[in-house]
Amino acid sequence: MHFKRSLTLTLVLCTVVAFHLETAVVQATELGDTPWTYDRLIPGAKGPDEWETLNGNWSCNGRKQSPINVITDQVMQNDPTNPPNLRLTVAGNKPITGELRNNGYAPTFFIGEELTVKLAGGLLQESYFLKQFHFHFGCNDTVGSEHTIDGNTYPIELPMANSSTSPANIALEKIAQLLNNVVDENGNHVVTQSAGIHIEDFAPLLVSPDVADRFYKYKGSLTTPGCYESVTWFVMNNHPQITEKEILAFRNLKSSKAHVQGPNAGRMCNNFRNTMPLNGRQIHSNIVLS
Repeated sequence: MHFKRSLTLTLVLCTVVAFHLETAVVQATELGDTPWTYDRLIPGAKGPDEWETLNGNWSCNGRKQSPINVITDQVMQNDPTNPPNLRLTVAGNKPITGELRNNGYAPTFFIGEELTVKLAGGLLQESYFLKQFHFHFGCNDTVGSEHTIDGNTYPIELPMANSSTSPANIALEKIAQLLNNVVDENGNHVVTQSAGIHIEDFAPLLVSPDVADRFYKYKGSLTTPGCYESVTWFVMNNHPQITEKEILAFRNLKSSKAHVQGPNAGRMCNNFRNTMPLNGRQIHSNIVLS
């Protein structure tokens, strides 16, 4: 079973998102003009079940939407003896710098322009550069992640490149501490090298030259409006752990956008989209399936 708890530690589902830059630019422009929420089953609340009706330029009713439920016994298995390495490289091997923001929908870390973080391999046809990472998380441990594996949900999902086999993750601990600076909506905090947040702390296998991480790969979409279908997703098989104290730092975040009605109004948690139909898409994996 993929979802499990050990004492005060819970697992984090990690995903890698590769998309074209022009898509991100268009998305950022359009989101400012069309309000939307994560409110569910509330008519007129502009939640995920209504996104496709809010803007004619969005693709939220497309056939290659994300997130999805990965059914492991239905994936297309690539050669497990020669897996395609998915690699993150940081120019100069420096700590990551940038700005952590509460934008009302997710705590988002924007990578500083002075830093180059490249993603390549894993059957990608070109190189990509990390621009930001953010978090989806639940108001309790039973929900939170957008992607699921065999129907199992995780309390938090980090759409970036992450994996860990250690009992704790120092990078997630540092991010949780920094969230205290952006509890209120529109809060921002400049992160310098002194914070000591390294990509290898998030993703030790993805920066290792000798060991390949294991993943599920499929073609999908952005999981926020406009849901554009120009994304390659990697759902990682290794899951770092996060403490209950650190998860509470996420759940304390405030928002007037994520929920405007119902019991979570004013809170950011439960900022996830439900899984979408696969519609015949293939999921590839370099995981040895028994």
